[in-house]
Amino acid sequence: MELHALFKPVQGSGQLAAYRYTEVAPSPALRELVCCYWFSQAVAAGEYGASLDDPSVRDRVLPDGCSDIVFEQNGPCGGYSIRYCGLFDRSFSIAYDKRFVYDSFGIRFFPGGAHALLGVAISEFKNHHQPLELILPSLASELQSKLNGRAPVDELVGLLEHCLLDNLRAQDKRINGTVQNLLYRIFNARGLSSVAELAEFEVVGSRQMNRLFHQWIGASPKSFSEIARFQYTLGDMRSARYRTLGELAAANGYFDQAHMIRVFQRYYGDSPTVAAKELAAVSDLYNTKGNHRAILQT
Repeated sequence: MELHALFKPVQGSGQLAAYRYTEVAPSPALRELVCCYWFSQAVAAGEYGASLDDPSVRDRVLPDGCSDIVFEQNGPCGGYSIRYCGLFDRSFSIAYDKRFVYDSFGIRFFPGGAHALLGVAISEFKNHHQPLELILPSLASELQSKLNGRAPVDELVGLLEHCLLDNLRAQDKRINGTVQNLLYRIFNARGLSSVAELAEFEVVGSRQMNRLFHQWIGASPKSFSEIARFQYTLGDMRSARYRTLGELAAANGYFDQAHMIRVFQRYYGDSPTVAAKELAAVSDLYNTKGNHRAILQT
């Protein structure tokens, strides 16, 4: 079951001139668990893009059902801080320090993938982040010891994949079969299946389904399905598949255009009109050819 082919979440990064945003697909060995590796790198150290001074241009973090291990440079002193960011069910803008342009990168786990590595209920980290050393000290220590200065993207991807595979080798790195089936149902219906329909399809009680989702995904099936529908709506918006917002709303199961606007205010942080304008400025971040070393840049 290739869930990656059914769900390709959209992020709102890559709009600032001072940074180059890149996403790299994982190798086949980690495709079930990892959505992508992402990189936000300063175009030139110490040179600030004009967009940093333009409050109308901003990168956003959008709810996508995923969670991340994020690496950020510790200011001009060098070194990296490493934290695990759980699933977010609201959007927020990224704040940049105009005094210091710094690199950051991360591992974005496919829904269900982080639990195989961390071994704890992902719902514990919903809407917040925590230093990785408090969750998985062995991995945090290994990563800190190997991160040395600014490295090329390919080198960082290789390092991250090696560390992930080493830490997963002694564990069951497959996502729970029932969770996989439920994700397939959600993605195949573009987030429009009800909780009752999901339970009926997979012959699983609603309580058990909720427990599985809180453990593996980080949110309830209902909340995750709403995020999935929002992501499919973003995908339709970026592809210009529908001519009007009303058509877009109807095609994605919203009661009306006002309903979709309320959803965008929560999940995007602004109106669908603003979202369409901003997303048009962001290049296609996904490598649809499947070559895990091909890099698409803004």
